[in-house]
Amino acid sequence: MVSTIDQFHYLQSNEGETLLREIAADGVDLRSAERLRKRFPGEMVAAAMTLAELRSRARAKFARADELWFTRAGYEQASSEAAARHRAERFAGSRRIVDLCSGIGGDLIALGGRGAVTAVDRDPLHLAMAVANEIIWRSFPTDWWVLWKVPGSIILTLAFMVCQMPLIRRHSRAERK
Repeated sequence: MVSTIDQFHYLQSNEGETLLREIAADGVDLRSAERLRKRFPGEMVAAAMTLAELRSRARAKFARADELWFTRAGYEQASSEAAARHRAERFAGSRRIVDLCSGIGGDLIALGGRGAVTAVDRDPLHLAMAVANEIIWRSFPTDWWVLWKVPGSIILTLAFMVCQMPLIRRHSRAERK
């Protein structure tokens, strides 16, 4: 598991990104770990494997989980997006917010949309992950997501309807006869 700042920085490097991409493509299993340990430090392979597993589990909490940074404790303690957004509503109109015990940034992400936020955590690794997660979350503006989601969801809905037409025709004919 990612348990030190050095591991975190390594996984953010080009070599670390390559390792994470390969794990994402091959999956988290013993065979992949053995193969990867021949090319990457064993400690980093273990940290990357744990991160990949946590990212997979975090999809239930975060829409962009595959890009975010987690420790096991950080993931388990992190607020889901829905809960964080609900709590952030309380701060509407606040000019300055302090997020005490930021962890990996679950609440920080939602609070960041409300105004200036100061993140505080006694664990330097969690604080670094919270800042990185906030940057990742804000890397695409809302307008970009709206431009993608609105036409994207319409296109996917239409494609689904077109794919269902043969099934609908077959069953509607069977009912007429």
